[in-house]
Amino acid sequence: MIISGRGMGMKRPFIWFFAGLAAGILSAVYKNIGIAVVVALTAISVLSALKNRQAEYMLVPVFAVIGILLCNCAIAPKDSRAERMKNRNVTVRGTVREWHSTEDNTVITLDAEYIRCEDIGTSGEVRLCVYADSDVNVSAGEIIDLEGRLYGFSEPTNPYQTDYRLYMRSKGFDYSMSCNALIQTGRRNSGIIYRIEGIREYVNGFFDKYLPESRAGVAKALTTGYKYDIDDDTRTLFRNMGLSHALAVSGLHVSAIAGLIFIVFTKLLGLKKRRTIPVVSVLLVLYLAFTGFSPSAVRAVVMALTAYVALMLYKNSDRLNTIAFSAFCMLMVQPLYLWNVSFVLSYTGITAVAFAMDITERLERGKRLAKTIIFSTVVWVLTTPAVMYYFGGISPVSVLLNIIAVPYLSMVTVLSLAAGLMSFTPIGPTAARLVGSAIGLYETAAGMFINEGLYIETAKPSAAAIIVFYIITMTAIAYRNRKYTLRISAAALAAFTVITAAVNINRPAEAVFFDAGQGDASIIYVPNGITAVIDGGPDGGAERSVIPYLQAKGVKADILFITHMDNDHSSGALELIKRNMVGMAVVSDTIHSDKIREIEKAAEENGIQVFYASEGDVFEAENFRIECLYPYQGISAEENSTSLVLSAEIDGTKILFTGDIEAEDEKYLLNSDIECDIIKIAHHGSNTSSTEEFLETAKAKTAVIEAAENNMYGFPHSEVIARLLKDGTDIYVTGRDGAITVKIDKDGYSVKTYR
Repeated sequence: MIISGRGMGMKRPFIWFFAGLAAGILSAVYKNIGIAVVVALTAISVLSALKNRQAEYMLVPVFAVIGILLCNCAIAPKDSRAERMKNRNVTVRGTVREWHSTEDNTVITLDAEYIRCEDIGTSGEVRLCVYADSDVNVSAGEIIDLEGRLYGFSEPTNPYQTDYRLYMRSKGFDYSMSCNALIQTGRRNSGIIYRIEGIREYVNGFFDKYLPESRAGVAKALTTGYKYDIDDDTRTLFRNMGLSHALAVSGLHVSAIAGLIFIVFTKLLGLKKRRTIPVVSVLLVLYLAFTGFSPSAVRAVVMALTAYVALMLYKNSDRLNTIAFSAFCMLMVQPLYLWNVSFVLSYTGITAVAFAMDITERLERGKRLAKTIIFSTVVWVLTTPAVMYYFGGISPVSVLLNIIAVPYLSMVTVLSLAAGLMSFTPIGPTAARLVGSAIGLYETAAGMFINEGLYIETAKPSAAAIIVFYIITMTAIAYRNRKYTLRISAAALAAFTVITAAVNINRPAEAVFFDAGQGDASIIYVPNGITAVIDGGPDGGAERSVIPYLQAKGVKADILFITHMDNDHSSGALELIKRNMVGMAVVSDTIHSDKIREIEKAAEENGIQVFYASEGDVFEAENFRIECLYPYQGISAEENSTSLVLSAEIDGTKILFTGDIEAEDEKYLLNSDIECDIIKIAHHGSNTSSTEEFLETAKAKTAVIEAAENNMYGFPHSEVIARLLKDGTDIYVTGRDGAITVKIDKDGYSVKTYR
């Protein structure tokens, strides 16, 4: 009765229960917005209960409260003693769950038996994501001892930055660890989960042995859910075709395995279907463990088990209610799945499929091609906003390619699963080579017709815009048979589109000073105008600051200014050039350290012009002007003293970017037009810069200091803060405040901190 949602007074109850649970979970993290949603949902539930005279609706706010409690428990540390050991050197003993290699590291999932640090220790099980040397060789089930530094997962401090803490916690990790020493004890854990992981390793090694690297990566993804070895070219090919979802373990795998088991037991052994269900259920759960419990696989198995229960109880299961039931169960177990990309896209996809099936089933028989095209189109329309949100792009050809390529990839998936099963037999190598040939045929055919031009990079829509879109479109589909529903929905969608377009067109320009760690990274973004990046931060800094911002806006940087070659300014800039995310790079026209060679080489490889600027050079666009004030031609000095000093003017607001210039360089600039509204303080707030005379001449009302929190240099220095306070300047520090966003229009500017 619960499974089908029929026979109860409340139609599709788990859609309501899931909505309440999800609202509660979100409100635990995004308190103001989340609480408003919970209040609105509670009001709707009460009205529905009164209107329909069904008390079940009152369970919705109850589940919202449960969601809040579950989320708070999931976010809270498992062990207070482990929390006290963060950012300290520790010794660890644990069992290897799984591992994979990258260019720089061996990444180990470790079930820690204990963690110790001086007089602190914990014996409770904690899961660690361990980064060890790339030459480390371990295996699932192996017990190892480690020494290294324990870290927590960072929360976002920049716009569009991934919430790495919630994402990693959704995958079951409690902490990360940088490993300095690893000792193999020679002991093994004989637990069932580690035995299954050992079989998974064997199958992965089997494909590695008999297939070329690129084809083995695809075969492993299709068979065991191991996607770490898919090369960039293959990922790009599947992305361009809009078929990235085909590489995830999902309903296709579950259907193939269940179908094969049913055939064996019902056709060959003569058992009835209902008697086979318990065997199928157990084997599907084991397969779930075999593939690493990915959210898409968990979703598929939970839905299958739900359908089997309905079959055992002689009930017809409602598709949408079954989907909501499986999502509800998963969130009850792990509420942080709402921040897992695989979970969100998996449920978006399966819900789109359910709506598409509902539409096409009502069409006239005999129009198979038309039904297939409509089915694929509906799925594409409903999944596109979520794909744009997470990946910043769409593949228009995926409507057609899902019709053509998915059946073929389904066959390849079945072959891969069969080859995995036969890996323990003498015919295993032959089966593997057959899979390799099938994958090679697909790659060859796709490579002939698919290119980068078929993939359209887009701006990242807001979460609010996506929610409104789904509410309107899914309401239109669900109630399409009611009078005026389609007209009202079409009008609402058109009005929403016009309003969104108007808001985007009239967006103000903005300057963002990112929290990129101990280094500088800033951007000026003028909608429908120009995008200028000033420095990219230290190693890894751009990945959490500039790059997500550019991807979210769906643009490249027109100009990348690299003020000087010190790593804390240029390393992230180099990463932008390597990823071909800039149109032109600008450096000072002086003698530089060897880092300039890397910049020039990467720029040449990507067809990016490098311009050597000095005092007097100007870069202009509509409502935007940036002038180089320093260095002057012929200067010869160390890197800091040859930093580019840039005066940017956007709609009448002036911003002064000072790089890492020193006091002597500031003296030269006193004769230049350095008066500004906002100043990026030189050298992260060092007391060797920002003299009183320089600050008084600049007359800035707002000062931004780009320096990491609790950095080893003690930046910003108290003397600099005192000078700024003396002048009545508003002070912002990225390490303390997170990213500083300055909205700029003709009426002036406003400042907002991320934290």
